[in-house]
Amino acid sequence: MHGPDVTLKQIGEAFAALAAGVEKTHGFLLGIGLSPPTPVDFKRGCVVGPSVLPGWDEFDIIGRLNAGFSVPVYVENDVNLMTICEHKRRVPTVEDMFFVKVGTGIGSGMIAGGRLFRGAQGAAGDIGDIQFLSDDAPLCRCGKFGCVEARRRLGDRPRPLLPRLPRRNSAMCSTSSNSGNPRP
Repeated sequence: MHGPDVTLKQIGEAFAALAAGVEKTHGFLLGIGLSPPTPVDFKRGCVVGPSVLPGWDEFDIIGRLNAGFSVPVYVENDVNLMTICEHKRRVPTVEDMFFVKVGTGIGSGMIAGGRLFRGAQGAAGDIGDIQFLSDDAPLCRCGKFGCVEARRRLGDRPRPLLPRLPRRNSAMCSTSSNSGNPRP
């Protein structure tokens, strides 16, 4: 795994190629967005307390990318961006929403009063590292024991946390949430 210097150099080169194409077709580039899978301090544009990105804690991502581009650079947690997208595109009239992403990691995003809620440290939705201690608590990749994510990843293959549930889209869940019925 590469640290931020090598990774951001590669990202900068890829952005430069994309920007050249955008400038040819559209005439200008509006901005750059980067969404790492870790808690982010949105105002400062840096990773805070990374569990999966060693060496990135407090690294000035915006400063590094601004050195090569004259457009605004935004850094936001990956699941927060998914949450914003789901809210804006699928359920824009919903004031309060909880979005959960289960993949390699487990994360969530929250919309409260129609706005993304990041929390004081940018980790409001970092639910994968909530600990449930027991005598057999497994070691998580973040270094703690008993995290939700570690319990899901026992052994080599991820295992389900819940029994198989029927698939629901965000519009269905939001509609049922607004009606006071937790299940559609």
